This record gives sequence, structure tokens and C-alpha cells, in this order.
Amino acid sequence: MVLGLDHIGDRHQCPISKEEMNMCMVCKCDTLKPSFTTHVVNYKGSIIIIRNVPCEECEQCGEKYYSDEVAKKLERLVNLAKQMMQDISALDYSKAA
Repeated sequence: MVLGLDHIGDRHQCPISKEEMNMCMVCKCDTLKPSFTTHVVNYKGSIIIIRNVPCEECEQCGEKYYSDEVAKKLERLVNLAKQMMQDISALDYSKAA
């Protein structure tokens, strides 16, 4: 399963087959490239920002997809930031994951 981004911080699950792994689910472009993004979550009046998150990005429309491994690490990082309960939490994925 791959997680896509409708826009920053709004993840949706996109179960896809092996053949579709290199195809954008939004525009059907067949060119996804490795990239990095910033993941933003609004949580109870706080903002959680995770920078440098590895993803696959559609070259045509910019839609971003997370691997299962990255999505699991993101979930752990977001839960960690929720425990801190600051107004703004900024984490660097490459240093925290």
C-alpha cells in the first residue's frame, strides 16, 4: 500500500498493484521520481512539521506518495510530537527516523 498526498498533511491510502507502483493515481503519468517533501499535521491547535520526508513524486502533477516504511515512521514521529504537545513541533525525518 502506498500513501498519497491530496495536499500537505492530508494523506489518503491508495492500495495499488506492483504494475501501478510507477504510475500516478491522480493524472496517470507513468513517471514518478524519488524526492523529499515536508509533512504537516494540524493537531488540536498545534502544528507538527516533519521535513525531508522521502517520497515518490509525479513529474507531471506533483502528487506525492509514501512507501509503507516511510508512512510507519511518519506515524511514529507524529505520535511522538503529539506527546510533546507544543504549539509548533518541527522534526527532520532524516535525523529522527
